[in-house]
Amino acid sequence: MELEKAIIELNLLHNRIKDSRKAAMFGIDASDSEVANLWIEYNELRTIFIRINPELFKDLRELQQPISEEAHPMSHHPFGTMVFTPKHFGSLENEIDKAMKYIVLVQNETRQYDKNRNISINAGENALVNVTLGNNNNIHQNGGHIENIYNELEKLGVDKSDIESLREIILQQSPSKENKIGVGKKILSWVGGLSSKLIEKGLSENFPVIIEKAQSLTDLL
Repeated sequence: MELEKAIIELNLLHNRIKDSRKAAMFGIDASDSEVANLWIEYNELRTIFIRINPELFKDLRELQQPISEEAHPMSHHPFGTMVFTPKHFGSLENEIDKAMKYIVLVQNETRQYDKNRNISINAGENALVNVTLGNNNNIHQNGGHIENIYNELEKLGVDKSDIESLREIILQQSPSKENKIGVGKKILSWVGGLSSKLIEKGLSENFPVIIEKAQSLTDLL
């Protein structure tokens, strides 16, 4: 229940941060306690997530409230007012976006491991055999489906060299739950490295689909 509550609070915080960043276009008063509390609330949620899953959330950074700046003469604030501008919220948004991606991994892993006694052995694209064994013998051999995802990623504009890098990440995985979470984090890092390449190709609109396809690989391990 603690995780579910923290996820809800994180989403609410994310929305407040986005609203504050929009309002900060012309400067938002840095003395406003509701704005200043955004960093405090993030750090409190960070502590909760790290306590729940240290391995996954340990690289979320603790953030300090940034140094404000004097309001622009053209803003509606009185001269000398210290304000936050959109740039001051960048690190906060980045860390929350990272946390939300990690939450997706946790939810995927929970769904995967709740499928007790189910073994899916995929002998090819069109051959799927379901076998029932013990709870500790979950084996997922989904080579055909994984290759399909690689092909789809290439069609979406991912370079073959990057697909080979992703293939190496998948091949190095082991069946343990902890290791699969680690693989999920490596996949997120891999996806992050594609952004500039996709922008250069004019394919940035494919980025959300690429993220979804790449993350789906963890369900097939």
